[in-house]
Amino acid sequence: METRYKFKCPECCSDDVAADGPARWNVKEQEWELVDLFDSPLICGDCGYESHEFDHVPVTHGFRVTQEIFTPENAADGEAGSHKTLGRNLSLRDALELVNETRTARVDGVQGVELSASDIAAAGWITVYNGMEYESGAHESRALHLPDWMTAASKRRVAQLMNAT
Repeated sequence: METRYKFKCPECCSDDVAADGPARWNVKEQEWELVDLFDSPLICGDCGYESHEFDHVPVTHGFRVTQEIFTPENAADGEAGSHKTLGRNLSLRDALELVNETRTARVDGVQGVELSASDIAAAGWITVYNGMEYESGAHESRALHLPDWMTAASKRRVAQLMNAT
């Protein structure tokens, strides 16, 4: 699969970046087509920042959800338990549904929700810690991994949706 890139504003991290150049009307397609780009600065559509030096970063599309399971046997042996990825490149809606599920309905509720870092801008994931499963005694946690392109404000809104603030 071909890696796609986007321009990212170094001031506000927005990817709403514009360039200036002449366009030509395409009669067949009934739309304007860019013919060339002027050697003028790029402009951020969100904050108005202008520069020739915008970040050029790979596009990462979605959210990732992981799961860890700690059993009484793992704890007795001093082991961390099992870890697996439940979904990749998910929409926020799908990722939130998946992170809020549990592997069994027989669980003692949610015990806590925690950011991976105290500074929201540095947070890479948000973990939901589920209570003990009644039948196995295991504890499950699920983490919503935040894409690199998310701004601190967007991370804060997701954290609020998950009651992690």
